[in-house]
Amino acid sequence: MRATLDTVILLLRKIFCRLFPALFLPALLSGCALSPVADDSVWRSARGITEAAVAEGKAVVIVQGRGGAVWQSVSDPAVTFDTASRRKPLDDEYGVIVIKPGTYVLTGGPAVIDGAVLHLKAAGDEYRSSRLGRVELRNKDLLQYYEAPVYVRPEINGWWGWHGGFFQPGWNMGYWSTRTFSRVVGHYVECDIISPGKDAAGRPLWAAFSIGPGEVAVLRTVGFTDPRPNYDQCRSTAMFGGEWSCPLEEVTLTAEEAPPLAAVSGVASRAGFSPALRARMVIKEIEFGSEGRSAGAAP
Repeated sequence: MRATLDTVILLLRKIFCRLFPALFLPALLSGCALSPVADDSVWRSARGITEAAVAEGKAVVIVQGRGGAVWQSVSDPAVTFDTASRRKPLDDEYGVIVIKPGTYVLTGGPAVIDGAVLHLKAAGDEYRSSRLGRVELRNKDLLQYYEAPVYVRPEINGWWGWHGGFFQPGWNMGYWSTRTFSRVVGHYVECDIISPGKDAAGRPLWAAFSIGPGEVAVLRTVGFTDPRPNYDQCRSTAMFGGEWSCPLEEVTLTAEEAPPLAAVSGVASRAGFSPALRARMVIKEIEFGSEGRSAGAAP
């Protein structure tokens, strides 16, 4: 709350100092000049939300890339985050995500089946579940984009002009231009892995990590490859076809090595993170579950 109030006060001071400088006393004007807000967007930046989160006892994870892995809170299953949509960019490669402190388990993420075109039929009302969860499938066209010359025909340009004492429509003369077109060169199936995240005994199925209040942690990039659905048990989920939900028989979990802490600290420094804030940064250890270890994801 305190960080939010300070943000509002500093923003109002900056607005009034710019619009009505002559109305302020010299002391107030000096306050305008010494305002720590050097950039209007600072409180919407990665630095700003990280500082506010630490002050409020929340947690922050720093992620690399846009893998889209979905993590779910163990204590509150309604709390989830994915590493693609909720990130505030530090630069083109790294981003920060503010989350609730606690333990999180991996429950899903995107995957792709290359070169497959599905023409499945609904399996009826029976749907056999899998301990690994399910996979949502969507047919996609692989497009190739190219440019080609086109001739734009003459046409009325939509306005009227004064010509020799009469109002007459203006004309656009024909001309050659270049436009972008697309053509289908292949097919693939876009997948979403949706897993319970825990086994029957409540242990992490794929991966888990814990994070405390005020902690700023660099999170390893994890993802799924080579999903194998049970096509005999798929259900159609779209009225006109092209989308299915299938039990997940097998999938490979991948995990990249965590980036060097010094490299991430350098990116954070260029984004305006203070030395004290960078000192909080740690590499977060991930606990891999039975399926994660079998996939060779553990270090």
